[in-house]
Amino acid sequence: MKNTSFLYILFSLFIHSLATAQSENKQIILGCWEVRQVIFTKEVEGSDEISMEALGTIVCFDKEGTFTNKQGQNITKGTYKLSENGRTIYQNSVSEIPAPNNHIQEDVPGQIMMLSATELQIQAVVMILYFRRGE
Repeated sequence: MKNTSFLYILFSLFIHSLATAQSENKQIILGCWEVRQVIFTKEVEGSDEISMEALGTIVCFDKEGTFTNKQGQNITKGTYKLSENGRTIYQNSVSEIPAPNNHIQEDVPGQIMMLSATELQIQAVVMILYFRRGE
């Protein structure tokens, strides 16, 4: 009987932590984040140049579900959402080209590996992006 009670308590804590992570991630991700490091998990042509260009990029998430990505003078806007468990981020970027030639680019979902008040790590298909909270 003690084992059953222990398992019930453990399961309850696990479910609570998942629910807490979901609501906390939706709040913690709000604000601006700076790309500090890009690590490629697979060999990609031009990865060194891509990494160097990405450093310093600022990505800002707001509570309405929109984001702004500023890389030098280039600004991309779009929408984002988090999965039910708060562990996957989905983004859609809108090109800056005027209509009717503009388009929506659906990015590959990223897995949130770590999210705290100051650090964010997202794993995409071929890379891991390391962010720090913008000052």
